[in-house]
Amino acid sequence: MRFLASRSVTLAGLSILAAAYASASPAHSQCRSQDQFAAAQDDPLYPALQQAVDAYFAKYHETDGFSGVSVHASMSPHGPDYDVASGSTSFVDGQPFFCPDTSFQIGSITKSFTSVLMLQLEAEGVLNIHDTLDKWLPEYPAWSSITIEQLLNMTAPTGPDFQTLPAFQKVKAEDIQQTFTPAELVGYVYPPVGAEQAPWQYSNTNYILAGIIIARASGRPYAEALNERLLQPLQLHETYYRPRVPPNRVLRAMASGYFGGIASDCASAPQPPLYPCAFVGQDLKTANLSIFGASGGIVASLPDVTRWARALFSGELLPPQQQTELFSLVSEASGQPIATTSSADPVGFALAIAQAWYPFTGSPIWEYEGQTEGYLAKWQRRPGDDLVVTIAINSSASPNRIGELYQPVLGILEPQSVIDPSAPPPAPVSGAGEAGQD
Repeated sequence: MRFLASRSVTLAGLSILAAAYASASPAHSQCRSQDQFAAAQDDPLYPALQQAVDAYFAKYHETDGFSGVSVHASMSPHGPDYDVASGSTSFVDGQPFFCPDTSFQIGSITKSFTSVLMLQLEAEGVLNIHDTLDKWLPEYPAWSSITIEQLLNMTAPTGPDFQTLPAFQKVKAEDIQQTFTPAELVGYVYPPVGAEQAPWQYSNTNYILAGIIIARASGRPYAEALNERLLQPLQLHETYYRPRVPPNRVLRAMASGYFGGIASDCASAPQPPLYPCAFVGQDLKTANLSIFGASGGIVASLPDVTRWARALFSGELLPPQQQTELFSLVSEASGQPIATTSSADPVGFALAIAQAWYPFTGSPIWEYEGQTEGYLAKWQRRPGDDLVVTIAINSSASPNRIGELYQPVLGILEPQSVIDPSAPPPAPVSGAGEAGQD
């Protein structure tokens, strides 16, 4: 699919969305397999969960441009699990609502897979996260003193995120199905311009570089290392990554994706810009995953994301030293190491796992949010708790707002954890889902 910048195409897309908004409404008929939801629907907590998800859909689906919202909440590895959704999988011809095996682009949640792969290679003695880039990436001498750890915790001074640069956005908007090599993506920001950088700065470039290192250190392409080391052993059968447009079997399982929330801005602009207005009205699930790469190219179902999030805390993926490194936090405000977040320093970043201090629980919560042009996905888990809540919508609009749904879901499933139900949502977590990120 080629994206054109003409006003006629853009307005045609807007008219499609306008008609869809008018007809979209919560629907709760049975999924493809009727027994998938039967157990949850018999649970006395299910009606309250459904009401919370319906309320979120009704409040935001028009302004944020999504056709549906889906929640998977898992109390433990042995259940019970709750799958609740509202809306449909597409504005055009979607299923009545999301099934548990519906897949989404999960964006930057991919980064934790990349971090674990790197730490596994460290545990095997192949590399060390304190290695500097001159050892693994000598073609980038300006970054020679940066360490792998700095790439992973976003304290590396690599300059602007390639995803935010107009030159990259222009090429991406012209044809979202084209394939990029990792070196081509890095080429948008290298050589660096030398501008001063904050001590902590979110950048997808860092994880593209990490993917290159993994391929060199493991002796196989990133996609193969990911599949052989993580997806197969964990039996994540509804998780997919290859640096290309997904095959039809994957596309059939995916919800449509929309660049939502900007239609009115594009309609009022005298000459809509190529990016992002070129995406309005388009189904973005056919994006070539190479534009995200090791920083955000995975497609997965919410149950698989939940299993992955739980595995991060289980100790089954890494030895103790690397497990400690995985969860070693730096403050997003200062870039300095911290033991935990607090009301005074509320947002921390480990190796692609974030922690935020939440007012309504009065405590930290581990989490990560991923965003692509057409999707938002997020998982959340309280320290020491086994409840994992994973949420997705099929729109890129309003990153971080998706976390608002976690509060009522937690209040229903673990009411003892909510100390102040009236507390406002936490401040946005920088970088975990900003526009243009993956």
